[in-house]
Amino acid sequence: MPVRFSASTSASPVIGPQLHRCALLARQGSARRSNLARLALWCAVFCAATSSATADAIAGSAPDSGVISMSGTVVAQLRPVAQHYRAYGQVQPVAVTHVNAVEAGTVSHLVLPGIRVRAGQVLAILAGPQAEALLAQFRGALRAAVLRLAADHREFAAHLVTRQQVAADQAAYDHARGQLQVAVQTLTLRAPADGEVLAVDAADGEQVAAGQPILALQTGRPKLKAIYYGSDAFAIRAGMCGEFLPASGQPVPVRVLTVSRALAADGGEQVWLAPRSAAAHTAAELT
Repeated sequence: MPVRFSASTSASPVIGPQLHRCALLARQGSARRSNLARLALWCAVFCAATSSATADAIAGSAPDSGVISMSGTVVAQLRPVAQHYRAYGQVQPVAVTHVNAVEAGTVSHLVLPGIRVRAGQVLAILAGPQAEALLAQFRGALRAAVLRLAADHREFAAHLVTRQQVAADQAAYDHARGQLQVAVQTLTLRAPADGEVLAVDAADGEQVAAGQPILALQTGRPKLKAIYYGSDAFAIRAGMCGEFLPASGQPVPVRVLTVSRALAADGGEQVWLAPRSAAAHTAAELT
């Protein structure tokens, strides 16, 4: 389907691999207007000359008793010339974050692809024997630190330990407690930012190793990429406006954000666009 653009100089489209048609409508600059002005002037001169010649011919053939005179007015108007540029476009995510397992464990409560998530939302939980063994280790260390600190307070009241010993055992307790909290957090995978789940690389009940990819999360706004070829590639400029026509749904007004002057291997030029309502905000992000 076409993507139309008009160059007077996002409901974002559904993400997917399907290609859509796009077109650009560009209004040319002062050079073309100058050409139109010269053309109108030549037409006016030609029409005036024709009218004069016709008047002379009629006057020459008329009797001596009278003279026939003719006059006319030529009106010239300047109008913009619209040039259409068409190409195929594809909606692509710009920022993709891969979420990996920090520790080994069994995947559970895994989210599904296509779900939009908020920063801090739980994406998956690592459980199973390995995760439980890790938690048991840190819980045991914390339990021992609690018992040691409680004994210090009793002995300190009886003047059996020094204040420095109590302070050292308090620091050991804080360290053990922090390790347990970190372990619980690493076994709970959360979204680093707002976004949408693009794909999952694991399944509930699957045993994963530390560092293994779990899912891919799109954390940036999707943008439309169009490829132009030939002379059209050098006519596209940032700021040109048009429409994106997805395979289904209503046309979406878009604006050209950036143009890559470095041609790809196939000779095409990459043009990045965004919905017109969000183009200003996206351009600010790019700068």
